[in-house]
Amino acid sequence: MHNRVGSPVHSRQPYETTADYARERCEWEAAILEGATVIVTPGISQGEKLMKEECLDRGYPLIHLQATPIGQYWKPEKKRFEACISGTLLILAPWDLDAMGAVGNVPSDSDYSRFHNLNTLAAEICAFNGEAKIIR
Repeated sequence: MHNRVGSPVHSRQPYETTADYARERCEWEAAILEGATVIVTPGISQGEKLMKEECLDRGYPLIHLQATPIGQYWKPEKKRFEACISGTLLILAPWDLDAMGAVGNVPSDSDYSRFHNLNTLAAEICAFNGEAKIIR
């Protein structure tokens, strides 16, 4: 699995317009087409959004970590709903994202900390090297 596309800390050019992004995009698409990867992303940055949309449009396997909780009557918009039905999308929504804590000195209930914590979850999912079971 590949984690979401990151962005350089000191760059003023939008990352999704750089040669590095284009190279990473080619690498993750090749890995998907070889059957070796699932994209895991919260889809927050512009590069992540582009990646998420391309996965949805092309039917590539995707795990979307969304910040919005999934309640009893919640359902995704049509595109993500159809991807779930086809088996190419898994939507995960942490039920208590703020409990993951503050990032730096930024309060845990801020968008900044929530988004960084979602990226941490994406990295943990990608690093997992065990057996996972679906229990129904």
